[in-house]
Amino acid sequence: MIVIADSGSTKTDWLFINKHQRICIETPGIELFLQNSEKASKILTDCFLKQDFNSVFEVFFYGSNFEQSTINEAVHHILGNLFNRAEIHIENEILGAARSLLGHEKGIACILDTAADSGYYDGQTIAKKIPALGFLLGEGGSRSHLGMLFLKDYCDYEVPGDIKVLFEHELNIDMNEVFRLVFKGEYPLHYLSGLSEFLEKHRNHCYVRNLIKRNFSDFFVSNIKQYNGLQQHKVNFVGSVAYHYSELLEEVAIEKGIPLGKIIEKPMDGLELFHTK
Repeated sequence: MIVIADSGSTKTDWLFINKHQRICIETPGIELFLQNSEKASKILTDCFLKQDFNSVFEVFFYGSNFEQSTINEAVHHILGNLFNRAEIHIENEILGAARSLLGHEKGIACILDTAADSGYYDGQTIAKKIPALGFLLGEGGSRSHLGMLFLKDYCDYEVPGDIKVLFEHELNIDMNEVFRLVFKGEYPLHYLSGLSEFLEKHRNHCYVRNLIKRNFSDFFVSNIKQYNGLQQHKVNFVGSVAYHYSELLEEVAIEKGIPLGKIIEKPMDGLELFHTK
């Protein structure tokens, strides 16, 4: 049996698979692994209660920030204790996105979700990567960047009156608290991303549609346009932002002259195909 895991900050999707069964399990995300290794092992063991760990011979775990050796080591330690007969592979989520979207074909793979990332995939590895700037420096394409664009417009009095009233009423806004959460809060990324839920409710408003397109345009300009000499390759996307706003993503790509490939919501189906074919 092999295990494939796709881990975001708040949740991890696991797939246990062999010739006879396919079992999907959801657990807390990568943040759990970094808080307390014993707690993480206990929670995962409880979630995997009916699984035979001894039958697992290979684990493929994809998550964010694995360029940091401390994160890699912490996750490897926990997984090694759980699946002690398995070979453990820990990879960055952008490689998982590329394998899911492209298999062994060449192309540019992108993640547009809570955060944003991209890489040029040569069919085997991520051969070139434009660094993700993080939400504080303007990570175009992400939920957090969309929330930041909206807050900036709000502070600059550029949000239309009807949206401004709805925003203040629905979220009971106190700007002092907003600034505290963004600049001094423990999880500013989550707060900014959460603002996208309000925008999703009003996505048919002209202002909101243009805001979403601005978010995608920022990503194309600051990220995709930097892949010099690789513009002939199609640009492929995975993530809820790309998937749920795919028609606006396509509009901006056409405006920028960027060839689009696949747009999917989650990488697991493609990863299953990659690791089992």
